[in-house]
Amino acid sequence: MTIVNRLSRLLQADMHAVLDSIEEPRAVLKQAVREMEAELARSTQRLKSLAAECETLLQRETELAQSLARIDDELAVCFEAGNDDLARPLIRRKLELQRLQTVISRKRAAVQKQHGEQQKQLDENRTRYESMRQKAELLAEEHGNDERRQANVYSSVAPELVVSDDEVEVALLREKKQRTHAAGASS
Repeated sequence: MTIVNRLSRLLQADMHAVLDSIEEPRAVLKQAVREMEAELARSTQRLKSLAAECETLLQRETELAQSLARIDDELAVCFEAGNDDLARPLIRRKLELQRLQTVISRKRAAVQKQHGEQQKQLDENRTRYESMRQKAELLAEEHGNDERRQANVYSSVAPELVVSDDEVEVALLREKKQRTHAAGASS
């Protein structure tokens, strides 16, 4: 039974140590800074992805505009020749490309809007990150200064804190004398 009690106390002590380290403000702040750094990296990557998608859509729009220009040239030839049968498939293709161009244009506008919102959010997050990082640095500096200050205080007063056996004996005699005078005065 004593082994179980000892193991129980050991586990309990370890749990308290874990909780103490978890509740350490500097450790929590450091973890928050690390998480913010990771989120900034993910946001930056998403932003790059949106920029690449926007560029791809813009290239596709340019290609569609060139295709539409070629179709217009071919339609001009068909109309000059008076061949409506050749013009119909070209008109169908032109209408399809125009609709595709509209869809791509809308998608690009949506991606650009999303990119702008993500950029704004990233800038805000960077500002918050810098603030948290600076607070963490200040806290680390303050903690280091506090530890040095305490070490200096203890080292400078350490000789004064040591009480000798003779001092204890003298203080004991004084206490007894005060108590006997106080007891005699109250009687």
